[in-house]
Amino acid sequence: MLGRILVRQNTTEDIATIRSYQDQAFLKTTLRNTSQPFAAQAPRLSRDLIDTSNATDRVTGYLELLAKIGQFNQPDVISDRYRVASKLGLAGIADGIYSPPRTVNLTAAIIAANASISAAYSQNLIDVGNNWVIPKVKCQGNFSIEYGCRAYRALRGYLGLVQSENLFITNKSDNLTLSPTSAFLFTFFGKPPIKSTGFWSLTVYGADQYLVPNELGRYVIGDRSTQLKYENGGLVYGDNGANPANETADGRFQVLLQPADIHPPHNWTSNWLPAPAGGGKLLYSVRFYSPAEAFTNSDYVFPTVETIDAIKG
Repeated sequence: MLGRILVRQNTTEDIATIRSYQDQAFLKTTLRNTSQPFAAQAPRLSRDLIDTSNATDRVTGYLELLAKIGQFNQPDVISDRYRVASKLGLAGIADGIYSPPRTVNLTAAIIAANASISAAYSQNLIDVGNNWVIPKVKCQGNFSIEYGCRAYRALRGYLGLVQSENLFITNKSDNLTLSPTSAFLFTFFGKPPIKSTGFWSLTVYGADQYLVPNELGRYVIGDRSTQLKYENGGLVYGDNGANPANETADGRFQVLLQPADIHPPHNWTSNWLPAPAGGGKLLYSVRFYSPAEAFTNSDYVFPTVETIDAIKG
């Protein structure tokens, strides 16, 4: 369980306010509400219920767990419940028990299932330009009968928010490796159109999936980056981003993902997001929370990402 509280300005006053919120947040044990039929049906969650340690392999363990608890997590679409139960029955799952069909080759079944999941997700992607794709609304958060999309999100990005709360964006490029002397250059064609309740950010993680240590203590660039600059030196979000005199004619600004051990020139420091020292594998994530309609109606031009030689100071 992960809770996040957005801090817009890293000031003593704001931090004190956030800590007062934290002091008022707590967990407590409460009695289950058994007045609803579905609550009475589900067994109490326990180690014994989810224990699959006696399974012959991991996949069999997953199927045994599905047999135990799947019956209490029926499809949202009531008319689809019989069809799903029939499919599970053919797979050997019925009445809370998994009985492997003799003729099933689990290795081949895994390959087929993963291929089906990937295909279902890829068929529900929208190309928004500059090598970026976003999922269709029905493939993010509220899946209805889109079980392939649901399975894909369970594998990658479990419990993701619906699109009106967070735009899930993916770059089609599979280049997530930097040489010791290269960098990724993001070019934004204007400030991302975020509603007043949201924010956007660009974050980089190392091969270990952790934030990248660096002398600047900088781990993210976004709408809270008060020193982010246009090419003309004007602040993108200075004065709360309300000063149009700062803005260039096309609203363009750039962010440099460059190894932490190669310092760029002074004019790049404000727009530098340090990547792993020495290069290597990494992961970058662009997040748009409370996105405006401009993201999905073709009004917004998504940023480009180029691999360039490192810009040395």
